[in-house]
Amino acid sequence: MIAAFVLFVYTSLDAQVISSYSFSQNQGTYIPISNSTNIAKATASTGSGVLDDNVYPLNTVIPFSFPFNGSTFNSIKVHANGFISFGSPVTSSSDPIGSGTAYAGVVSPSSADLQSLFNVNGLTGSIDYTVAGSAPNREFIVQWSHFRPYSSTAATSTSHHDWNFQARLHENGSIRYVYSMASQGSPNASSAKVGLRGATNSDYNNRAASGNASSNWNNTVAGTNSSAGITTNYSFLPTQGLTFTWIAPTACIVPVSQASNLALTNSGMIINGTFTASSPAADKYLILRNANGTSPNAPANGTAYTTGENASLNAYVVYYGSNTTFENNYNHGIRGNNQYTYTVYAVNSNCMNGPLYNTQNPLSSSIISCPASVNDITTSNVNTNSFDITWSDSENGNALPINTVIEVASDSNFMSMVAGSPFTLGASALSQPISGLQPNTQYFIRGKRVSTQCQSSYSGTVSIYTTCPPTSSLYENFDSVSGANNLPNCWGKILTSK
Repeated sequence: MIAAFVLFVYTSLDAQVISSYSFSQNQGTYIPISNSTNIAKATASTGSGVLDDNVYPLNTVIPFSFPFNGSTFNSIKVHANGFISFGSPVTSSSDPIGSGTAYAGVVSPSSADLQSLFNVNGLTGSIDYTVAGSAPNREFIVQWSHFRPYSSTAATSTSHHDWNFQARLHENGSIRYVYSMASQGSPNASSAKVGLRGATNSDYNNRAASGNASSNWNNTVAGTNSSAGITTNYSFLPTQGLTFTWIAPTACIVPVSQASNLALTNSGMIINGTFTASSPAADKYLILRNANGTSPNAPANGTAYTTGENASLNAYVVYYGSNTTFENNYNHGIRGNNQYTYTVYAVNSNCMNGPLYNTQNPLSSSIISCPASVNDITTSNVNTNSFDITWSDSENGNALPINTVIEVASDSNFMSMVAGSPFTLGASALSQPISGLQPNTQYFIRGKRVSTQCQSSYSGTVSIYTTCPPTSSLYENFDSVSGANNLPNCWGKILTSK
């Protein structure tokens, strides 16, 4: 076995996000390595002779600086549980991608709670490594041979898994996993954790499958959480030579140009924006919003921003993504009759050490939002020929002069307006008396606010009946009444008991 204490060697570079690695698969050929160095070999099926949860530190064993997640490594730790880790922890895991262990990184071709075979049909588990190729196309290869998922039931010649797989680390930073898995009989199923992890389990790039005809090793999907895995049973194993490849993103460069042609439109309390992508196109855009009289601070390279107020940017982050359209509304902080300036920065982020922002002459344009509408209309002092209307103040700025418009009509379509309607009032008005009405008549009320540029949507419609006039005659034949409780207006039912 290899000595347990080694010097860990790596060089820090710019940040690189594991989730930005690209994935592909193809059908290759599994070729066992030759001229290899043995790391460990099983000498028994139980006890200290079995390879199970062992960790083997290999000091400066990679003959080139292997670039991974923004650092370079030539020392690794090889785990009997089917993965390689970088960094100082000498801690085993059956789920290293989802683990909270502070690995500097994880390369996991098939991690699980694994155990070596020993003399099962002549098969005995071992872990070996070699270097193939010549600079600048060398590969450091670690090979796990004749392993199975741990089981309290001993492997037999008629019932066992036989897992063989390789992790191949190319000096250009790409990583390949190659598989040759078989089984005898009907051994128990397991879940293999397959993928990459950065310095934390929130930075991952893994594969998932359910272990059935439509979801298995040969048609995996990207995992949606760091502990996702590939359910593996004897019926759905990878085809021999199946190869998974992860390729690191290229180095980031600052976008050479900004977006153009920013067009802003408003409709009620909604502001929409569209612009033309930069050329050559950036992969993302950061859109900031500022109220009149304030300016944004330049974004910081290496930082991905989320929607909301951001003190460091002195702005509201409207959007960070690849689209060239966006929408802002009340829920995003838009208020009526305010001037807003939108600033668009081109960003390159799907690359090493990103995101990088072009902060020179960003695209910018301003717009004044439409006024907020009239709210909370109520009536009071209702008489036979008049009533008063009141409403609450709205959240409007003073970018443009605005008026309040109140409409009163005797029909819900507002075709038959009362005298004086629509009533055009100042922005600060919060009430309006209405007179000259007919008694016992239903009236409909709505309002809006109008600026010199645009107007709000109408408020909800409120209805009210004027009161009944005094009567000198109590005659009513109720000929028009239908049903037990449909009395004419101005009449009420008095219930008495015998």
